[in-house]
Amino acid sequence: MIKQIFGKLPRKPSKSSHSHNELYNDGGVNANSSLNSFSGPNSFNGSKPTSASSKSMNHSGRTSNGTLASQSSGMNKLNQGKKSVSVVAQVSPALSSAVYEALPSFRDVSSSEKQSLFIRKLNMCCVVFDFNDSAKNLKEKDVKRQTLLDLVDYISSVTSKFNEVAMQAITKMVATNLFRSLPSTNHDCKVPEMYDPEEEELAMEPAWPHLQIVYEFLLRFVASPETDAKLAKRYIDHSFVLKLLDLFDSEDQREREYLKTILHRIYGKFMVHRPFIRKAINNIFYRFIFETEKHNGIAELLEILGSIINGFALPLKEEHKLFLVRALIPLHKPKCVSMYHQQLSYCITQFVEKDAKLADTVIRGLLKYWPVTNSSKEVMFLGELEEVLEATQGAEFQRCMVPLFRQIGRCLNSSHFQSMFETSVDKNASMESLLERHEEWCRRSWEGIDRMRWKLKSNGEFTVLSFYEFLRGSPPMSFPWKAIWRDKAPMRVSFFVWTVACGKILPCKNLTKRGYSMESWCCMRRCSGEAMDHFLIHFNVAFELWSLIFRMFGV
Repeated sequence: MIKQIFGKLPRKPSKSSHSHNELYNDGGVNANSSLNSFSGPNSFNGSKPTSASSKSMNHSGRTSNGTLASQSSGMNKLNQGKKSVSVVAQVSPALSSAVYEALPSFRDVSSSEKQSLFIRKLNMCCVVFDFNDSAKNLKEKDVKRQTLLDLVDYISSVTSKFNEVAMQAITKMVATNLFRSLPSTNHDCKVPEMYDPEEEELAMEPAWPHLQIVYEFLLRFVASPETDAKLAKRYIDHSFVLKLLDLFDSEDQREREYLKTILHRIYGKFMVHRPFIRKAINNIFYRFIFETEKHNGIAELLEILGSIINGFALPLKEEHKLFLVRALIPLHKPKCVSMYHQQLSYCITQFVEKDAKLADTVIRGLLKYWPVTNSSKEVMFLGELEEVLEATQGAEFQRCMVPLFRQIGRCLNSSHFQSMFETSVDKNASMESLLERHEEWCRRSWEGIDRMRWKLKSNGEFTVLSFYEFLRGSPPMSFPWKAIWRDKAPMRVSFFVWTVACGKILPCKNLTKRGYSMESWCCMRRCSGEAMDHFLIHFNVAFELWSLIFRMFGV
């Protein structure tokens, strides 16, 4: 009887149950505590809540600040005493569908409570669901999607500056949803030389219903006037930018379009990150050109660079000119250049319009990577050459005129009708105007090409010395000089062997030829006649040494 009386008395809640109730306070879901203990999206299996959890949720009421407050009756039964980790792991699947419930709308709470509700919604959206199974967690996915839409509406209408706590929660939610390992692409297949977007099957990201809203949320956050760049650069840092750039290799074109817009806004708002973004894009180009030749986002990155180049101040920095020479011009080399040639041509033309002196560099770069057997690629190069020539001035045109017209002549002699048509003067208006402006110089240059040239000199001019050397004839080199200088022997050894081969070492015989008065005497053999052959070959010590070496190598 006494035990029954004491059992009816109210008990003081323990510390463990009190701390656990704080995780569910106001009905909010904290991704750092409660949701993360559920081992990710696999725990949201759509199972029905237990009686204890359903009872606790049904008795939850609305507090004065508009949020859901947990009643102590059901939750205390669930959290009485100290529970081990294994017990929590067993209970979490049953609580998953009950915990992941929609939070109240921003319209239902007061202005002072919107900030805390905003943080709770961000933490709630840190749960990532598996979209490979379309029939799994349908309710939870729809709740998350509605929550993301509420966040987008809120960030578009907010009138106060985002504080540091909000920025930390924003970047955490964005990183959790966006930064992922991309699925294996079709890079293992051979990249076609000509790319046709209509024939290419568009790859769709299965999680796009959520990813699209997260991208829209990030875009509005970066573009929002309430985002302080000085404070936000702590969270949108170099690591964040690098992970965004890694996502450009996604096969989904919709995702790459969002990334293009977001990265361009980041480049415009965070001036401190501009050199780093340009350098990171350069590294992607270098890896694509010289290593893999496989990347899905080169066109989008070039589109961003086209806008960046358009804003370069004059005169151009040496860094920008090196980027043109080392990255943009070599991008004509890969076989899949047709996938991004339009954007590449725009970037090249922007450089020439900024600095006309770069026209010679660009034209010679195009001639360096000019296709030999791919006529379709050749047509693209001719179109780009036409755009560059429109921005080329007379002095730069005269520098590259001879190699340019040689290549155009080869295109005119091509058997492919497209190349012949593209290079015809009637069609190419820019070429025709250049010929008219520099008609006299072209005539003199062509006349100079047809004059007599002396083939023994690189400049084509006759010299008596070149003719004398031709008549005398250079004696053939009998000694293998390449084996001397290209060997990995020490330099002094190679130099000594070379002087021996040329007969320039200084025994008594050679010194006498140079005018020294001395006795031709071999100090080692103690006899007369110290010559080079005698000293290195016929001397008994040298002879024994050579015999030993020949026997070792079986000669």
